[in-house]
Amino acid sequence: MNPGRLLLTARILAFAVSLPTFAVMVIEGTLHLGNLFFVPDVILCSALVVAAVLPPRLARPSLVLAYAFAAGVVTAAVFAYVARGALDEGVLTVLVAAVCAAAAVALAFVRDGETTATDGG
Repeated sequence: MNPGRLLLTARILAFAVSLPTFAVMVIEGTLHLGNLFFVPDVILCSALVVAAVLPPRLARPSLVLAYAFAAGVVTAAVFAYVARGALDEGVLTVLVAAVCAAAAVALAFVRDGETTATDGG
């Protein structure tokens, strides 16, 4: 994938993850410190949006960090579903966790159409 296209896709995806996450918090009334995921979700949303609007040189590493953080937070949410035996309710959450992890890995390793693992050092 073209690195410019990858960055653009990652920027768009950052909004596609963060805005619905924030909207769900508002709709479900979980914007309070009593919610276990309140602080991580606010950091997740803020980090993705800020990283997405940075200049390209700063956006890429910032998005790697933001997506890695998001993947961790969302994976914890997945296992909250698993713990209460309701994984069927969390299918979208599983998808978001996988997408965030894939975005972090892609942004970290895809350079100029090749992966850094094949650079030969």
